[in-house]
Amino acid sequence: MTKLTKDELLFREYIKDKRFLIVDSNKTDRSAISRVLSELGSSQSNVKITGNFKDAENLLLEFNPNIIITEYLLDNQCGLELVFKQRELINSTRDYLFVVVTRDATENSIAEAAEEDVDAFILKPLTVNKIRKYLIDSVKLKVIPDEYKTKIESAKKFKSEGDYENAIEELKAALTLSSKPTLAHYYLGLIYLETRSYEDAHEHFKAGLKINPSHYRCMNGLCEYYSQTDQSKIAYDFAKQISLIYPVSPLRLESFIHLAIETKQFTDIEGFYESYTKLKFKSQTLQRTMSSALIVVGKAHLRNDLRDQASEHFKKAVSASDKDGEVLFSIVHELTRFKLTDEANFFLKMFPYGKRSTIEYVCSEFVIFESQNSSADVLERGRKLILKDMVDPLIYRILIGHAKKEGHARFAENLVEEASKKFPSRKKEFNDFLASKTK
Repeated sequence: MTKLTKDELLFREYIKDKRFLIVDSNKTDRSAISRVLSELGSSQSNVKITGNFKDAENLLLEFNPNIIITEYLLDNQCGLELVFKQRELINSTRDYLFVVVTRDATENSIAEAAEEDVDAFILKPLTVNKIRKYLIDSVKLKVIPDEYKTKIESAKKFKSEGDYENAIEELKAALTLSSKPTLAHYYLGLIYLETRSYEDAHEHFKAGLKINPSHYRCMNGLCEYYSQTDQSKIAYDFAKQISLIYPVSPLRLESFIHLAIETKQFTDIEGFYESYTKLKFKSQTLQRTMSSALIVVGKAHLRNDLRDQASEHFKKAVSASDKDGEVLFSIVHELTRFKLTDEANFFLKMFPYGKRSTIEYVCSEFVIFESQNSSADVLERGRKLILKDMVDPLIYRILIGHAKKEGHARFAENLVEEASKKFPSRKKEFNDFLASKTK
């Protein structure tokens, strides 16, 4: 039996009890990677292998691998998406490794630009010796980092403790230790961004991109700089550049959606929705952001008398929110504002049966009723809802408006007083609304 080298022993110790996920469309390459891992000490029970992206996503959640070795592109999806998903599931990257297998120089350069997210990249065609070398080297750098990486890690520790002064000192020292100190520039930019030293932040993000024009973290840092300095249009243009090069993580997708709405780039929301539907993990915040954006676009279509397009976006908003009651209520109300009662009833029926006793459903019914009946009938029904405590701020506003219309000034004032007690943060809004009706 061949005696293991010092580096091989280091690798064997590092992977002890670690779980592997191998993702590659080529059966021969999958077998070669698995063989190398076995030779270097991995247990067969700790290695999962798949040739398609969907299975990889499922295994990522179920198996929680420490080490992922994935092909850059498979099933028309980017393997880098797996690293973003993995990063959401872990706290520290010390015991995790991400290796990308690329087919050409273009894929290789993108994987390299995802510095710190990707630990190593191997260019096909694969050989056993090549796989062995790159895996061992990546683990060695993880376990025994060079002086540059050591300074970066030290700076990150200082930063996490709020010691920006020492973090900056370490990062400036790191700049002198590498011919391509892109990551050092990134963290300097990030610290300056957090401390609102915007000129310095901009300088370092740009310096990092001068070294590597596609550096993932520097691109995101510069995008955030433009966003924080009220340059939304430039921030959004930059965000689109990032989305063309890299798969969009859930966190970045949320940010891009906000920027698209802020800059009124409504035509791009459709593309973001397609990205959203492909995500396996969706936070509640992202669900709300996506559905809200689709409603905004739907409202814009209504204003332009594009009813079919509005309806399609509203349907997608309902789907994105998993039939959330607030979303459905918002859509129903908007449709009644445009006298589209049939359409409003269509979305009212989308409420799941289990949610038809909720305040959102009752209020949705009420706004449809309000659009079809007299003020006297609306006020009568509104009184009953108040007694059942089934009203929200919008319903109060509707009732105040009808009370003024019918000349019931005292009743309107009582409604404002009651609404302000129930929703104290909206008190000014209710009083301003009452005043506007009396002019």
